[in-house]
Amino acid sequence: MTMGVAILQLPFFTIAHALAEPLGYTADGYSPIYMVFLAIGVWVYSVIGLWLLRWILLRWYSDVSVAISLLAIYLGTNLFFYIVYEGNMSHSYLVFLSTVFISLLWKWNNRPLKSYAFLLGLVGGLMTLIRPIDIFIFATILFWGVSSKKDLRFRLNYLWSKRVHIGLMAVGVVVPFIPQFFYWHQVTGDWIYYSYSNEGFYFDNPVFIKALLGFRKGWLIYTPVMILAIAGLINLYKSKHEAFWPIITTLIPFTYVVVSWWCWWYGGSFGMRSMIDLYVLMAIPLAAFLDQFKDSKKKYLGVISGVVLLIGLNQFQTYQYKSGILHYDSMTAKAYFGIFGSVTYPLDYDDMIEHPDYEAASKGFR
Repeated sequence: MTMGVAILQLPFFTIAHALAEPLGYTADGYSPIYMVFLAIGVWVYSVIGLWLLRWILLRWYSDVSVAISLLAIYLGTNLFFYIVYEGNMSHSYLVFLSTVFISLLWKWNNRPLKSYAFLLGLVGGLMTLIRPIDIFIFATILFWGVSSKKDLRFRLNYLWSKRVHIGLMAVGVVVPFIPQFFYWHQVTGDWIYYSYSNEGFYFDNPVFIKALLGFRKGWLIYTPVMILAIAGLINLYKSKHEAFWPIITTLIPFTYVVVSWWCWWYGGSFGMRSMIDLYVLMAIPLAAFLDQFKDSKKKYLGVISGVVLLIGLNQFQTYQYKSGILHYDSMTAKAYFGIFGSVTYPLDYDDMIEHPDYEAASKGFR
C-alpha cells in the first residue's frame, strides 16, 4: 500500500507515541494506546467530514433533506461499517478528503484564490496517493457548472485564464508523492514502483452487472440507498445543476475501473467497499431526490420513511456481516434470501454460499 493513510494517521500516532511511556505502555507502535488514538483519529476525520458534507449540501437543499441525506450516507451505507469496525482502511479517510476537496472546489469557483487552488491539488494528490483511482475527482474541476457545449467552452477558457492556479494545483498534487517517491527509491531502487506485482485490470472485460447487481457483492444490493441517489441524477440533469456533469464524469470512469480489477469483489468486505469513495458526490443527487418531494408533506414523509427503512436494513446487515452470517466473499441469491432477517445460520448455509475462484479470476476468467 502507498503511504497516504499513514500520513493522515501520523498526528494521532504521534500523540500516542508521546503518551505511551508516561501512561505505562510500550512505545513500540503496537501497544493498545496506538490503537485507541488511531480510532480517535478516524472519528475526528469522520465528524469533520460529516460537518463539511452538510455545509456542501446546504448550498442547494433544505435542512431536512440534507439531514436525511447525511443519515443515509453515514448510517445507511457500508461507510458506517468502515468507520466503526474497520476505520483504518482507506475508505473513511477518503470520504473525509472528498468533503474537503468539494468544499475547496466550491470556494475556489466562487472566490478563486491561489491558496484554494494549491490546497485543491494537495488534497486531490493525497487522495490519489491513497487510492490512484481517486484521480478521477479532478474531473469535477473541469466540468463544474457545465451544462452545455457553450458552458464547456466557457469553462475551458476560464481555466486557461487561471493557468497560474492550475499550475499551483499541479504542484499541490505532487507534494504528497514526494515522500512516497523517496521511500520507493530507498526500498526498491526505483522512484516509481508498482507494488501489486502480477495483479491488474481487465479493461476489455469489465464486470458491471455482477459488481452492481450481483449477490456476491453488488453495490446496489448491499447499499440500496444508492438507487435513490442514482434516481436523483435525473433531477440534477433536468435542473441543469452545476454538479451534474462533474458527478457523471467521475462516476462512470471510476466505476469502469473498479469493475475491471481482476478481483472485482475486492476480497473480504461488506458490499462493494471500493465504491465508498464516491459517496460524497452521490450525496448531492440523493439530497436532490429527497428535496423534490418537500412541497408535498405526504410524499415527503413517505420517502423519508423509505430512507429510514433502508438505514435499518443496512444496520441489520452490518450486524449480520460482523457476526459472520452475511459471508465476506461467498454470498449468492440463495444465501441472501436464506439469511434475510435472520440472526442465526440456516442449517444448509454451506450449500447456499459459493466460494469465488481467486486463481481463475487472477487469470482473467471473469
